Amino acid sequence: RAYADGVATVARIPNIGNNDEKMAINMMAKLENFIATNATNIVLSVEDDHTNKAEDGSNTPASPLLEDIQRIVEESYANALSSRFTLCKEKVGHFPSFHNALQNAMDSDEMFERMKHRSNVSPSDINFLFPPPTPNNYRALIECWCECVRRIYSNDESNTAMSTLEEWPHAKAQSLLQQLEVQMAGRPIDGELYAQVIWAWGQVLNWPAIYRQNDYYFAANAVDELLHRTMTGYENGSVIFPWQLTVTKMCNFVFRLNSKIFKGGEVAMKRSLKLLDQMEHWHKQSDGAIAKPDTFSFGLILKTIANSGVPSSAEHAEAILQRMEESFGVKPRERHYLGVIRAYSRVRQRDVTDPRKAEAILQKMKERYFENKSVKPNTAIYSACISAYGGSKEYNSPLKVMELFEELQGLYDETGDEDFKPDSMMYASVLDAISKSKTGKKAIKGGDSSLRLAIQMLGKMEMSHDAGDIETGPNRYAYTNLLHAISQSRVADGVSLGEDMMRRMENRSRELKDESIRPDTQAYTTLIQIFAQRGDSESVEYAQKWFKQMEREYEDEGRVGSKPNKVTYTALINCWRKSGLENAGVEAENILSRMEHKYSTEGDLDLKPDAYVYAGAVDAWARSKSNDKAVRAWNIYQLMKRQYSNGNMDAKPNNVIITSIIKACGYTRGGREKKQKALLVLLECLAELKAPKYIIPTPITYRSLLNAAKALVADDAKRQPIAATIFEACCRNGQLDKTVLEALQNTQPELYMKLPGEIPSKWKRNVAKV
Repeated sequence: RAYADGVATVARIPNIGNNDEKMAINMMAKLENFIATNATNIVLSVEDDHTNKAEDGSNTPASPLLEDIQRIVEESYANALSSRFTLCKEKVGHFPSFHNALQNAMDSDEMFERMKHRSNVSPSDINFLFPPPTPNNYRALIECWCECVRRIYSNDESNTAMSTLEEWPHAKAQSLLQQLEVQMAGRPIDGELYAQVIWAWGQVLNWPAIYRQNDYYFAANAVDELLHRTMTGYENGSVIFPWQLTVTKMCNFVFRLNSKIFKGGEVAMKRSLKLLDQMEHWHKQSDGAIAKPDTFSFGLILKTIANSGVPSSAEHAEAILQRMEESFGVKPRERHYLGVIRAYSRVRQRDVTDPRKAEAILQKMKERYFENKSVKPNTAIYSACISAYGGSKEYNSPLKVMELFEELQGLYDETGDEDFKPDSMMYASVLDAISKSKTGKKAIKGGDSSLRLAIQMLGKMEMSHDAGDIETGPNRYAYTNLLHAISQSRVADGVSLGEDMMRRMENRSRELKDESIRPDTQAYTTLIQIFAQRGDSESVEYAQKWFKQMEREYEDEGRVGSKPNKVTYTALINCWRKSGLENAGVEAENILSRMEHKYSTEGDLDLKPDAYVYAGAVDAWARSKSNDKAVRAWNIYQLMKRQYSNGNMDAKPNNVIITSIIKACGYTRGGREKKQKALLVLLECLAELKAPKYIIPTPITYRSLLNAAKALVADDAKRQPIAATIFEACCRNGQLDKTVLEALQNTQPELYMKLPGEIPSKWKRNVAKV
């Protein structure tokens, strides 16, 4: 008991230095040594105690001293296993780093395995001194392993360490839970342990070292299986829930995991809706004892629905809003209404069919607010409603956006309530919606475009912030949104507007000493895309200058936020592609080569080349004046095929790239030798179309082939079999349309004259499908 009290005491003492980190574990080792050394004498003492009690007339079948000793040993292990974890939780809520959490779990695991081994090899008459792990011992170790995947520990260093582990912490915790199930053999296990493991699985999306090695839904599938096993155990009595909110908490972990799967779309939404149905079943089955969804549950479900982006998301969100009150008696709050409005504004097709429905929800909230203050149409609600209008091609207008903005401003001026105060995200939504509007010149007095109005509002935000209203300061998102709007607008002064926007970001970041405003990769990339839209030799020079600034910030200053990515490189290639410069093809190919090297040799996954990159480089050669353009474009295509065959699925060849190469062949100039090489490439392209692996030709492809054949082969007799082969392939694939017929008439009139009066339907059967 003295040793056990020592373990319990040091387990509660905060660590003073590194030497004190294992105080409880070291004290437990001393207790283990004491037991091993004195096992015989302890057994004799227990037997004497039992004999004395029997002589006193007691009929106790087992010695109370024996039970007391076994309990003390079990509790000592539990205290030692959880000592550092408990202290860290009480002090700051977590360990200083992943290394500390992992080391604690490994030390505890070593002690746990030692406990199991000592129990397995000890003689039966002294097994009370070497008891097997109890549920409390399992609980302590499971908590230690689960702690290792807490989001706060995830960084580059910890992910590198995580990738070297033979077994991931959350998987280790689940394995321990399965061992406990076997040991308990149907006896009840506290459901809180299952909740702990489900929580750990929900953390893995914060760890690239884990999720990049798995299927996208691996975590969701794992928690679904574990939750099913838990509730099956509850139904057969092998799992109990002493705290009735445990099931709700477990389900909320699953809902939160689904809400984080932004690419989950309809699948993630259906998972959450199915789980809600299951909760309703468990709630009714238990007569309301467990599994009642709370406000947090519905908030996460609505978030998942909104993130799904499917056309039916708003309909599902409206149904959830009604169901939560009617079926579960949960009053909708602001965040629930916000989820419904966002479901309207986040349609994946990027066209909100009717944003007026989102505004109707806002009006309903306003009525309830003025009636009894039960819900408040706060700034986030107005921002989401404005975003819904911004996402609508039909209903978006600066007048409506400004009406909603001024309405919110009026509420703030009237009440002074900070919940109504326009903030930076609100301004960003307004800027985004205005800049997307196509009706600006008609709607705004004085003929100013929507883009100009958005830039004016940005200036007002800056002035308001500089006057002391910190919350209204434009963030990086606002500036980047406007840069994107400039790139889409194709205004004549787009380049000067874009560069001015970047300099404003740089200057304000420097003046305010605020890194969050400083241009990042997205801002730089959008600016380079603006240069690409302009498409001239001067734009290439500007683009190169800004690109070099990005590289300098990343490579020399170590600023990760400025690192050029795949989209940046693609934009730079497009600048060269449209420049009309003589060396455009060479420069575009050089940029592609840098990407391939950094990806294949240096392992930079951000520069994994895709079909867009290769298409840009191929088209740069196709547009060039080089006599070798066809051969150089074909060589790039071969690099693309090699990448794809080596496992880069993003580099899958397509008909767009083949068509660009065909055009390069057709526009080849020079002597007979150059055209002969281009013709060989053209025939290679034709052969490529016959391989049904990945190229799906269109009428444009065959039209381009015919036009290229006419340009490369002057002799009608030599050209005829080539044209006939192209036309036959077009008809066989059902891609014959009017443009192909016109190309055939222009390329080989004698073949055109032999066509039947009525074109067979099977020759054009696939035209409408493309």
